[in-house]
Amino acid sequence: MSQDENDRVVSAFISSKAEFDGLLERLAALSADHFCVSPDDVHWGHVGTVADAVLLLRQALAQLEPGQPSASSK
Repeated sequence: MSQDENDRVVSAFISSKAEFDGLLERLAALSADHFCVSPDDVHWGHVGTVADAVLLLRQALAQLEPGQPSASSK
C-alpha cells in the first residue's frame, strides 16, 4: 500500500472511530436516562426495544472482537 493510500485509510478509520465514539456517548446518555421512559410508563414494548438493541450491540461486539463468543451464544 502506498503512503498516500495509507494516509487515506488512516483518515477514514479515524473519522469512522470518531462517529462510533459519538454514538457510544449518545447510547450511554440514553441509558443513563432509562431511554427516556419513566418507571410508571414502562411496558413490554420497551423491554423488547431494549432487548433488540442489546442483540445489535452484541453483534457489533462480535464483529469487533474476533474469537469471542458469538452474539447468539448469550
